[in-house]
This record gives sequence, C-alpha cells and structure tokens, in this order.
Amino acid sequence: AYCYYKLEQYDSAAVSFEKVFNEDDKLAQNAYFHLADCFIELDQKNKARLAFEFASKLDFDLEIKEEALFNYALLTSELYHSPFNEAISAFHEFIELYPNSNRLDDAYNFLVMAYLYTSNYKEALNSLEKISEKDHGMKEAYQKVAYYRGLEFFNNLHYENAIETFNKSLSYPGYNRAIAAQTNYWRAEAYYQLGEYENAIESYNNFLTTSGAFQLEEYNLAHYNMGYSYFKLKDYLNSIQWFRKYIGFVKNESSKTVADAYNRIGDSYFISRTYWVAIEYYDKAIELGLLDKDYALFQRGFTLGLLIRPEKKINTLQRLLDEHPESAYTDDALFEMAKSNLDLQNPDIALEKYLMLIERYPTSSYVKKSLVQLGLLNYNKDQNQKALNYYKKVVTEFPGTAEAKNALTGIKNIYVDMNDVDSYFAYVNGLGEFADVELTEQDSLVYSAAEKLYMDGDCEKSILQFNEYLTKFPDGSFVLNANFYLADCQNRQGDTENALKAYNFVISKPKNTFTEQALLAAASINYNTENYMEALSNYQKLEQVAEINNNIILSRVGQMRCSYLIKSYQVAIQLAEKVRYTEKISDELKREAYYIKGKSLLKTKNNQLALDQFRLISKEVNSKEGAEAKYLVCELYYKNGNLEMAEHEIFDFAAQNTSQEYWLAKSFILLANIYYHGKDNFQAKHTLKSVINNYNPDANDDIIKTATLRYNAIIKEEKEMGLGQPDEIELNFEGNKDGRYKELFEEKPDTINF
Repeated sequence: AYCYYKLEQYDSAAVSFEKVFNEDDKLAQNAYFHLADCFIELDQKNKARLAFEFASKLDFDLEIKEEALFNYALLTSELYHSPFNEAISAFHEFIELYPNSNRLDDAYNFLVMAYLYTSNYKEALNSLEKISEKDHGMKEAYQKVAYYRGLEFFNNLHYENAIETFNKSLSYPGYNRAIAAQTNYWRAEAYYQLGEYENAIESYNNFLTTSGAFQLEEYNLAHYNMGYSYFKLKDYLNSIQWFRKYIGFVKNESSKTVADAYNRIGDSYFISRTYWVAIEYYDKAIELGLLDKDYALFQRGFTLGLLIRPEKKINTLQRLLDEHPESAYTDDALFEMAKSNLDLQNPDIALEKYLMLIERYPTSSYVKKSLVQLGLLNYNKDQNQKALNYYKKVVTEFPGTAEAKNALTGIKNIYVDMNDVDSYFAYVNGLGEFADVELTEQDSLVYSAAEKLYMDGDCEKSILQFNEYLTKFPDGSFVLNANFYLADCQNRQGDTENALKAYNFVISKPKNTFTEQALLAAASINYNTENYMEALSNYQKLEQVAEINNNIILSRVGQMRCSYLIKSYQVAIQLAEKVRYTEKISDELKREAYYIKGKSLLKTKNNQLALDQFRLISKEVNSKEGAEAKYLVCELYYKNGNLEMAEHEIFDFAAQNTSQEYWLAKSFILLANIYYHGKDNFQAKHTLKSVINNYNPDANDDIIKTATLRYNAIIKEEKEMGLGQPDEIELNFEGNKDGRYKELFEEKPDTINF
C-alpha cells in the first residue's frame, strides 16, 4: 500500500490500505490517514473525511491523531456534511485537546464558519453560549446564529421563544447592521402575533431607525404593520398616519396590502366619525378591487346611511349583492337595505328584503331582528294574525333574547287591539318563567352578580354563581350568556369536559352572539382530545355561520386537519385546495395545506402527484412540514429507483440549515441505503456510524435504533460473504501477529492542507 502511495498510484494504494484495518494499532491509524490522502487525490473528499475521522479516534500516534482530527473537521465543514454538528463538535474537540497547537487560530476561525454554515442553529447557539470569552468573530457568529434560530422558532409559531432568541442576537447589534435591522423586524412580528402591540410598535420603530433598514424589502411593510398595531390598540389617528405612509412609499403599486390599507384607513375614519373621508378610502379599495371589495362596498353603503343618504346607501348595497352574491356581507346588506326602505316609506320593499334574508340565510344573526320587523310591518298593515305568527316565532326560537322581549310587547299590543286579553294571558302563562315579571327581576339580579365576577376575572367564584343561576333559572332570560361564560371559565381552568357541555348548549340554540366563539372553542377541545369526528362537525358548522374572516379560515383548516386524521384522504385533498385559495391565508397555513394534500395523495398511492406537492414546500426545511416534505421527496426518488436524484436531494437537505434533526437523520439513513445499493459499503457503514455517534442520544424516537440495526445488518452480510471485514471494534488480522509490519509507517505523514 505504501509503495503504491509513494508511486502516486492512489487507486491501488486505497485498495491495499483498506486491507490494513484489522487491528487497533499504529499500523491501522497510519493506514486510515494515508487512505484519506489517497481519497483527497482521487477527489473523493467525503470518503477522505470518514477516513480522517477514524484515524482521529485512535491514540497510537498523537501527531497523526491531531492532524487527522483537524482535517476531519475541516472537510466536514467544507462539504457542508454536518447534519448533526459534527464539524462544530470536531473543532471544539480539537480546541479542547490541543490548546497549544499551531493550528489553534485556524480552528477558531473555521469554527466560526462552521457556526454560520451548520445545519442546526439550535446546537450551534448552545455551543456558542458555552464559550465564556467571545472574540470579535465569535460575537459576529453569535449575532447571526441567534437571528436564524429566532426565525426557526417564528416559522414554527413559537413566538415567545423567537422573541427570547432575537433578544440574544440583539445583544451584539453592531457586527451586522442588516441582521440587527431584520432581527428587530421579526421580533416585532412575533410581538404582534402574541397581541403585544405596544412592544411590536417599539420593535418596528427600532427596525425603521436602524441603518441599512431602508434597503431591505421589509422596510415598506413595517409601515403597514405599524398601522395595524396602532389599529389594534384603537389609536386610529396614528393608525391612519402609518397606513398612509405605507401607501406613500409603495406609490402606485396595486397589491392586496394596499387595498387592505385603504380599508383600514376607511375604518379608522369611520370609527372617528369622519364619514366622508372614510367613504373616500372605501372608494379607493373598491376601485382597486384586489381584496375585500365586498367589505368596502358594505361599509360605504352603511356609512352613507349614517349620513342620511338612504338612496345612495341602497344603490351601493345593491351593487354588493350584484357583484358579490356569495359575500359574507350579503345578509348584512339585505338587512340594511330593508331598514333604509323603511326610512324611505317603502314598507313593501322592506318586507321583501326581510323575507329574502330569512329564506336565504336562515342561520344569520339578523333572522330574529328581521322576524320582529316583519311582525311590526304586518301589524301596521292590520294583518294581525301574520304579525302574531312572526312574533311568536321569535319567542319560541329565540327565548331570553332582547328580540323575544320586544316580540312579547308586540303580541300584547295585538291581543289588546283585538280585545282578546284572555288569549294573551293564556299564551303568556304557557311560557313559564320567561314571562313572569317578578321572576324576571330575580333572574336578572342573580345573573348580574355572576356576570360581574366573570368580568372582574374571578373565574373560580363566577363558575359557582353561574351554576347557581342555571339551577334556579334553567329557562331564564340569560341562560345563553351564562352557559357561554361558564364554559369559557371552565375551559380556562382545564375542565374541558364540563366546558364542552356548556359550549354545546350554546351551539344547540339558533345562531346568536356566542355561536362562532362556542363552535371554535368546542372544535378546539374536541380536536385536542382526539375526538376528530366531533371536531370536524364543529368546524363544518362554524364555516356555515362564520361572519368573521379569521373564523372562516380556522374552520377550513380544522376541517382539513380532521379529515386527514380520520383517514378521509380524498376529502382532505379537496379541503387542502380550499384552504390554499382562502383569502388572507398565511404562508404557514398554505404550507400546511400543501403538506396535507401531499400526504393524502401518498396515502392514496398517487406518488407522482404527492411528489409534486412535497417539492413545492421542500425548499424551506426549518418547519416540520417542510423538513418532512424534503425527506419524502428523497424517499420517493429512492423508491422510484432514481438513486442519483435521491442522493442529490439529501445533500441539498443537509446544506439548508435545518433545525429538524429527525427528518435529516432519516434522510442520512436513506443515504446509507443508497450507498449500499451502489455497492459502496464503506460509505454506507460510515454514514450510519455518523448518525449513531452524533444523533441526540436523549431523543425519544427510533433513529439510533434504526441506524444501528441497519449497520449491523451490513456487517453481518459482509461476514457471511467471507469478506473478512468485521466491524471496526472487532478487529482481527492474523498476518500481523509478529509485528513485522509495525515499522512500515514510522515516517510521519506530510501535513495535508485544503
């Protein structure tokens, strides 16, 4: 082997050197080192890296051990072949073992580079934090690594962890101003997601005033987000100012965010009662027509009504009905059109609109109000029986509501006009406690006491009071409110079983003020307790009645998740498409929709279509969905026999700085299988050994077990084939017993530099 090596016949030398790995002695250590040199000359750096690693594990020649460890770390870093921080660990080991080495400065410099190019920012940050005295390079690395780790937390919706980690990055803001600026921006975004709007504003301001921020693509968007932060704080003057700044920066750009900014400015002026200016901005949103045009039309019409322009209001709302017949605001529009026609002394048209609303939108919150108005309109037309029917429908279907009480007054007036008070008394007596004046007063007092405790935040006492109220007044005027507030407190205290019963009571009643919130809460409880069929039913009902856009989004996402979990894969595929095209859907939920569609296609044996879905989200591997999708891309190529493409995808995965160790480790076990099928047992075994040695031993998963079983299977097969290549621990080379070859490698190896 050594002769071939000196003759620069590296192929032959490599074959011969591999035959020396039969004893844990100086001979084997030299052989590994020179084998690595051969692989370098043959441009097989990954094999060289593995050979250096094994040379560094033996202690017979300390100079070779030191040189091998440094070169192993260097090659690992250079090849980005560091899925489990092997490069960082190797450089740390080198620094610890050889504090007086002439390579120490190089080791520190390469360690900084390894931090920046590592595929695991979590462990990189942990390693950096263990260094008590950080030099300039280390601090610069810390700033970057903490920023990227913060982004990982943010992308996985762990906002509090993201803020904590961004703060670590900002402890060294002076090394890279662009990163300092972006850290402030994403910290602000995390605060916003947590509803901490004042902190968000402070961070957005820090971002905007950081040098270098102006050149970043987030600069304009920060103004838009500042507008929203102030809007959430109900500081409408500042909200208007920031939204207008945003529009001024983007100038004539037509985008959904510009359209949304117009609507929010309109809302801010509307709330501030500057109605004509509000209309001006709603008109801009309508003209742009890219987002929530139906909302802008409704708000424009409603505002015109406040300005006592009923004809213009009706025309605008009719335009909404014509252009957006499926809008969530159509029932609102019909109700407002009916009201305006009453103002214009057009009772027949108003009656028509109320009837249309009830017929088309039977679950709308406007139904009970429309029924009361229909009762009044028919009463005014001396059609008492029709009026009674409408009023009684309200009392029967919406007991305890303000509309039911108004309906009772209308019923009383009709019976008095008909000189039939006996029928009125008979009707009222049949209603029970609801129509009893004395009981009604007691009802109100007991409920008010419980409600006050709830509003004061004392859930423990309010639960007792609400239960007492519901026991005393099971058909009381406030049973709906009491059940919802009771459920909310029970849910917050972890009593989800009783909370669910109370939420279900609210859900069982006709649509009311609490229906959406109750459905959402019940769905969440059922989902978290793995009662997916009930959760699915809740989410389906929520979509039918939801008037708040965010609840529509949550209902569709919930249906998609539940359908997948109950193995209704075709439905899950359809719902994933529906989620993707829902307005104002976040990038994270779009990614999840692609993921669930891909997984569902995989379950239904549509592998090629699944591959297409996974490729769409596999470019971003710091999320769980993206990382698993990347692994599945690798696996699907492997199963299709396209080993070259599978290998390419695995190395691409390793180079993408993922924090998802589990899926990366699975991909390297897959890589070992690729090497094995390519009859390269050397790389297969050492890839598996790398996983076994470097994967987190405390992880509660099957990675190390799987890698070990696969490794042992290859070793067993080699033994059975008589290759004389037992594993690296059980070495036995009979021909070297007398030590006659021990002097062969006394010459120190030349230093290998890259």
